[in-house]
Amino acid sequence: MERDTYPRKWYDKASQKKMMIQKGLLDKHGKANGSTRTAWKDGYTDYRLNLK
Repeated sequence: MERDTYPRKWYDKASQKKMMIQKGLLDKHGKANGSTRTAWKDGYTDYRLNLK
């Protein structure tokens, strides 16, 4: 799968998410916790929540 064919590349958000997990701003599964910034909560869409 070519990552450059999509309008937004996955790398930027994925690396930012990994960094936030290491700092404790997200839990170990990458979900928001009490110390997550509101800018991240408003700007990030978790597509896993819409799966059935």
